Amino acid sequence: MARLHEHEGKALFKIAKMPIPQGDVAKTPEEARKIAEKIGKPVVIKIQIWAGGRGKAGGVKFADTPEEAQKVLDVPPYVKEQCKVFWNEDDEEATGP
Repeated sequence: MARLHEHEGKALFKIAKMPIPQGDVAKTPEEARKIAEKIGKPVVIKIQIWAGGRGKAGGVKFADTPEEAQKVLDVPPYVKEQCKVFWNEDDEEATGP
């Protein structure tokens, strides 16, 4: 069984020309803000770990503004490895390669 983070799986989907939500990986609060600014809409920030139940454990956060996205990632380093910042609303804005 392959062990992939969500962003790694989406990279494979992109290679296969499957539609994926617009987004990128942020490793710092500043990167999260820049990605959210680029997307220009409310975003979802998801911690990238090999575990189920991320949402119930607080690993999925919503941000309406780039400032909120930056604040979400402004936590001690041991809390996060890396986070995926993306926008996805009914797949209408999903992007291909």
